[in-house]
Amino acid sequence: MLKLSTKHQTLIFRLDNQAESLRQRSFNMEQATMSLRTAQDSNVIYKAMATGTKQMKKEFKKTNIDDIEVSLPKIHLGGSM
Repeated sequence: MLKLSTKHQTLIFRLDNQAESLRQRSFNMEQATMSLRTAQDSNVIYKAMATGTKQMKKEFKKTNIDDIEVSLPKIHLGGSM
């Protein structure tokens, strides 16, 4: 087995520590990127839901409940035939 000098062992130890530090930084960057994407996706979903709610309110304002009450018996009769 190859015997390394203390100087070489120290150098290898430092290199291993630097490599581990870089791996950890890379992992942290990936986590930050995922968090950013999640936040962006949440923002898109929120905007879509807000737009949908706004459109539904507009449609509900157009709906006349009296028309529905008149039409309902006709729908039930048509469905039972």
